[in-house]
Amino acid sequence: MDFKKKVPGNTLIYTVMMSLTLFLLLGLLLARDGMEHARLQLVMERDWIRDQARSVAVLLEENEELLTKEEVTRIFHDIPVQVKRISEAWGLFNVEWLISETAHLRDTTLFLCGNARASEDSTALYFPGEAGNYLSVAGETELRGVCYLPPLGARKGYVQGRGYYKDSVVYGEIRQAGKELPRLSSAHVERWERFTRVEESEELVLPVDRSFTTSSMTFYSLFPVTLSAIQIKGHARVVSAEKIEVDSSSLLYHCLLVAPVIKIHKGFAGKVQLFASDTIVIDSNATLLYPSVVYLNASGKGALIETRRGATVAGVILITGEEEPLYLMHPGSVLHGQLYNSGVTQLEGTVYGPAYLRKTRFYNEQGEHENIIRDGIIDNGKPAGNRPCLDLFQPGTRAPVMEVVW
Repeated sequence: MDFKKKVPGNTLIYTVMMSLTLFLLLGLLLARDGMEHARLQLVMERDWIRDQARSVAVLLEENEELLTKEEVTRIFHDIPVQVKRISEAWGLFNVEWLISETAHLRDTTLFLCGNARASEDSTALYFPGEAGNYLSVAGETELRGVCYLPPLGARKGYVQGRGYYKDSVVYGEIRQAGKELPRLSSAHVERWERFTRVEESEELVLPVDRSFTTSSMTFYSLFPVTLSAIQIKGHARVVSAEKIEVDSSSLLYHCLLVAPVIKIHKGFAGKVQLFASDTIVIDSNATLLYPSVVYLNASGKGALIETRRGATVAGVILITGEEEPLYLMHPGSVLHGQLYNSGVTQLEGTVYGPAYLRKTRFYNEQGEHENIIRDGIIDNGKPAGNRPCLDLFQPGTRAPVMEVVW
């Protein structure tokens, strides 16, 4: 008896098709797993190279010798990650960008950098003077921290009906100052000259959102410029031969404003660097966020910086000039950061940080009262931790990271 039976043709075709389908599905599953593995590998590499950029930034802060090296290579899970550092001056700060690369990915991180740390300067007030000079304090004045004073120190004073009735004239250590104010680093003066000079200009097309990895943009006008309800961010500079006014409706971040006269209107908030040669006014309740710069390099008599009631600056205020430029710091105005004035200061606001003041006066209807602070507060007893800032008196080589800007 023959047990062999013929398999129907349609059954054989069905079996072959099912086998091919199963192999195809298995192949797709394996391919999907491979793609998912590759995707996860790329995600891991991306996160790693970004971490490397940040870790190299930390290394730059702590190891000055790395500043001379353009490339650093790190290994992670057998993946070589190359981090390249590029540096460029921007106003009084530097922009450092770190380019991290593997065989498959590339990532760029940008940092705004200073060259010192707030905690490195314990000075609250530096007030120079000849033998026989002293500083008078009146009203609600409060000096906290290390104060460098003239040979006769500080004394209780009286002006416009206000005496001084607190227990101590200085809450901190008193040291003798020199006869002159320490000279501001020439590097800062060179930066002022460099960034106030205009060699070429472009048309202002709004909004401006300019990456620091591209060349800077300069917008120049022979006439007054009013910035109202506009956005300018990044590697851009606005220059006027006469005046710049900034309305509260404008959004400005990390850009530079250059003009003889600059006025920041009431209610504005942004991060800017201001460079002027005649006048800078920060109006009531305007806020210049950290890290901002207010730099007046006076070109003649009558130069002035004025921070009005409720105005706040976080960063640095620098005032230089041969004709005694004036800083009027109104009651209720606040500086979180560094103050340097080679001219005259009427200080009635609050400085949280070091203040280097060549002269102080109090102006009222009776005239000028020399070498006195009335109702001013200088408190460097609680410096802003390790927050990066500027070394006012040395060029500096380190590049502590202020913040990621791009």
